[in-house]
Amino acid sequence: MPLGRTPLFRKLTQTVRQAHWLNHHPQHRAFFFEAQEASRVSRRDFVRMLSAAGLLTAAGGLVPRIVRGAASPTPGPGGGDPVAILGAGLAGLTAAYRLLKAGTPCEIFEGSDRTGGRVFTKTDFNSDGMFCELGGELVDSDHNDLCKLALELGVEIQELKKEDNGVDLYFFGGKHYSDKQLIPLFEPFARRLAADQEGIYDAEENFTPKAAKFDRISLGQYLTEAGKGVEKWVMDLLRVAYTIEYGRDADQQSSLNLLTLLVADTSGGFQVFGESDESKRVKGGSSSLPNALAKALEGKVTIHQRHQLVKIEQNGSNLSLNFETEGGTKSVKFCRVICAIPFTMLRQVEGIKALALGRKKQEAIAQLGYGNNAKVMYGFTERWWRNPAVKLPAVSNGSILTDLPLQCTWESSRGQAGVSGILTNFLGGSGAKPFTTERFDKFRDQLGPVFPGIAEKFDGKRALMNWPEYKFARGSYTCPLVGQCTTLLEVAGETELDGRLVFAGEHTAGEFSGFMNGAVQSGNRAAQEILEPSTSQRVKAA
Repeated sequence: MPLGRTPLFRKLTQTVRQAHWLNHHPQHRAFFFEAQEASRVSRRDFVRMLSAAGLLTAAGGLVPRIVRGAASPTPGPGGGDPVAILGAGLAGLTAAYRLLKAGTPCEIFEGSDRTGGRVFTKTDFNSDGMFCELGGELVDSDHNDLCKLALELGVEIQELKKEDNGVDLYFFGGKHYSDKQLIPLFEPFARRLAADQEGIYDAEENFTPKAAKFDRISLGQYLTEAGKGVEKWVMDLLRVAYTIEYGRDADQQSSLNLLTLLVADTSGGFQVFGESDESKRVKGGSSSLPNALAKALEGKVTIHQRHQLVKIEQNGSNLSLNFETEGGTKSVKFCRVICAIPFTMLRQVEGIKALALGRKKQEAIAQLGYGNNAKVMYGFTERWWRNPAVKLPAVSNGSILTDLPLQCTWESSRGQAGVSGILTNFLGGSGAKPFTTERFDKFRDQLGPVFPGIAEKFDGKRALMNWPEYKFARGSYTCPLVGQCTTLLEVAGETELDGRLVFAGEHTAGEFSGFMNGAVQSGNRAAQEILEPSTSQRVKAA
């Protein structure tokens, strides 16, 4: 199970697992906190310590349910009619790359003037030549599809080792808190969460009627009911965490977004920390990956930029595609199409409702939720949050969750050469959508109470990406709304029109929706379904 898109959400996942483990091992509380405090050892070393102490038993162990990546398409005989790929994001580029390797001709049509989609690195952000990410940023240890693709293309994945100093902090009600205070307070909530989660998957890892019941309950309602007896700031923290993680307010989200966080599966033993402290990123910036894909396609696959899809219609065995271009409207016909643009864009295309798609697919295109997320990057002359002179309960690593309107920050300068600092301010929900450049100073000033003295360190560098307002995305990534996890999300990737219309993109990637790995995985799958339609279990008749 993916751990989360933001550093602090990943840490929150760990915290809930830790609290759940303590519920099952109350006799080892003192040992747990002593070992955790001692550790600035690595997480693996900590697990080894537990093993040596005889605590790695199956009882109360926590492991995420198995996630299998999409296999890279095996080269077939190739040839055949050319394939149209809509969208030059990570999914579309990956699909084109796989088709090219298999000898199947294809063309890509992209609405904007760049490749990469929601993978978008801003280079030379400051005088130290650092970069920051306007879009996808983090890579997990289980992002196998992305890592395999990067290896093929010679793109390096950089390990982001946990800094020697610096901890995650929480700032609620004007006070700082740390994990040491948070974990015990999570224990009663973790008990309720584990009980509710049990039985939401069947033996084939499909959602059950119990899951459908929780899917119809909003996250906000669930937190109100399950949070009775838990300190208010802890439940406020959960609301903020999920608002930024999925990009919608808690009252709009499905409670399954929370219930799929923790899987109390004892079959695989003990996994209290997961791998999130060893998160990765694409070296030199996330755009290095789509750039490498585009280079591999150069001279072999045409990428038509500034071709925005405005109309689609079924014409016998073909699909007619109309694009708005700089030179006017352009019409083309293809027998097979991979649609790798987000549903937020597809739902605006003329003719989409007239296609003979499945009823649920039409509902998914029209209604599937997307997050309202904005990323704001601020530059500083130094990494002030790591300075021991700052009046904090502990030296910070820059990661903060707070009930202030700025919601969340993390450091994006880690692992980069130079002394400058970059804080990424990640916003989600109703507070993110209207974010404009005029609000820069207001949000920057809110960092003052969180990191005293930081205002004097601001170097004037800043960057903003508001994904709901970006005309070629109209949203950040998939966010299942109330009732959508067990209905619409599962049909997003189903192939339609007897295999002639294949869907790709993070929104079709199931558990990896919202991640760069999901985009790559879906591109692999889409290419495979074009090359070997009989292998797909998801082909729908028109």
